[in-house]
Amino acid sequence: MPDIQQLQHPDYSAANSVWRTYREVMWAADKYITEHLVKLSGVEDTSDYNLRAELTEYNAIVKRGVTRLINALSVRFPEIERANLTAMLVDVEDGANGGVDLKSSSLSAFMINLLEDLLITSRVAVFVDRAKFNGTITRAEESNFPIYLYKYTAESIWNWAYDDVDNTLTAVLLMDAVDTIDDKGLTSGSENQWRLLRRDRENGVVVETIYNDNQQIIDGPNVLDIPEIPLVIIDLNHSIVEDVYLHQRQAVNLASLEMQFCVNHTISLYVEQSDMAAEWALSASMKVNADGEVIEPDSSHEEEVRVGNVKGRRYGVGMERPSFISPDPDILRAVMEKRKRIEEDAQKLLQQAVASLTVTRSSAESKRMDDTDFSTGLVSICNALEEAEKEIIRMWAMYEQGAEGLKIDPVVKYPGRFDVHDDSQRKDELALTSAMIDTTPSAEWRKILLTRMVRLYHRNGLNKDIEEKIISEIDSLPAVVLDSSKIIEDHKAGLVSDKLASTLRGYPENESEQAAKDHAERAVRILSAQMGVADAGARGVPELDPDQQSAEREKE
Repeated sequence: MPDIQQLQHPDYSAANSVWRTYREVMWAADKYITEHLVKLSGVEDTSDYNLRAELTEYNAIVKRGVTRLINALSVRFPEIERANLTAMLVDVEDGANGGVDLKSSSLSAFMINLLEDLLITSRVAVFVDRAKFNGTITRAEESNFPIYLYKYTAESIWNWAYDDVDNTLTAVLLMDAVDTIDDKGLTSGSENQWRLLRRDRENGVVVETIYNDNQQIIDGPNVLDIPEIPLVIIDLNHSIVEDVYLHQRQAVNLASLEMQFCVNHTISLYVEQSDMAAEWALSASMKVNADGEVIEPDSSHEEEVRVGNVKGRRYGVGMERPSFISPDPDILRAVMEKRKRIEEDAQKLLQQAVASLTVTRSSAESKRMDDTDFSTGLVSICNALEEAEKEIIRMWAMYEQGAEGLKIDPVVKYPGRFDVHDDSQRKDELALTSAMIDTTPSAEWRKILLTRMVRLYHRNGLNKDIEEKIISEIDSLPAVVLDSSKIIEDHKAGLVSDKLASTLRGYPENESEQAAKDHAERAVRILSAQMGVADAGARGVPELDPDQQSAEREKE
């Protein structure tokens, strides 16, 4: 048998060399600067370099972008809908009873924990495991043998093979870092172990064998009474940092040069012209010892003179006055502008990387698209997690119900739309959309624009039922007018009926009829308290006055 550590999948061998480089963008400041700050060879010594490293700003442009993306996704996770879960999963899905990972994590929190690995390396896996037991157990005993989840990073998935027919795993080789315990019962380090799982389709079981670094079998082969390998691998088509990880390195080094310039050039450089003949005369008047050292300089030739409590400096006749030279600020400005361009390029490349994400294995029914490329990339990530979660739930059910558990059809719905505008952009677009509603003559187009405003304003989404109710209300409107003053003006001018004006203002159905009755009764009361119908307009009841100008004439 070949060395277990050499049994790498060809795709693993090609990708493993760059995964570490990709992950470096998420390092803490000290570690990243130590690794990637370039020493200016021939320009600075070690002490200068160390000082510059201490003052270097950690301009983690890629790390910030990845973190913002994870936050944009995770803030929507409370909207995930799940149904048709198994009994044991329902007990722990919200984090209770040890949670889905025996660490009190909810299922949503566990999935969020996968995002960084998935985005950085484009691959992560979830193993569905269960505490081992012999024979059968009752429902009451199930809590003593919990089912739980744990993560495998891309670097830990050494080899794999899929069935050509149903696209399920037939074999997988995983690396585990296992703590080593000393004679005092304390952790003293870790060692690698290798878990080989193979599916025996004929017998409907999975065979597991554990090896150490020396290729010795330390556990197994063990027959697991489950029909499929309980590992769910999640893949995207590429890492989102593959085109931008170098931008962070460049930005950090440029930021370091900016700081060095500011520190080293806060004091202007003093310069003065020199009269070589005068210097020769001065040197001739000096007394030197055998070693050539000046032992008694002639004070009459001192270049510094005291004037009161300050110092001045003499300079020869016809010589230029001494002066100070300030460093050229254009150098600093050029470095700052270059760093700014790098940051802008990194943000654009990161957005393009997200926009081009696709799921390597997903069902057609999970495909959902949005109106922007970046939003589509976010939805692709949700598609990948949604399909993975359905498979995780089936694997979980497999432990509870055997092969029948794989046939369940869990309901998992991740957010299908994302608003990627910031607050300023959202405010501008709301204003623009509102203006378009007031100017377009198309009633249908007004409804579409108003629906867009609803979705744009609630950037994190609404409860699905509430959103559908709002959109249904918009669809049922006979017209869309946002400016209430225009409704009032049109009503006064007789362009709209009482009922339509009331509906457009959002009042309950039949409210206009009740308002008309109340208004008529009020008019009669006012009129009866004053005088005849002929001057009703002047008395505040224009509706009952046949002469609509009576009030104006009385003022005159």
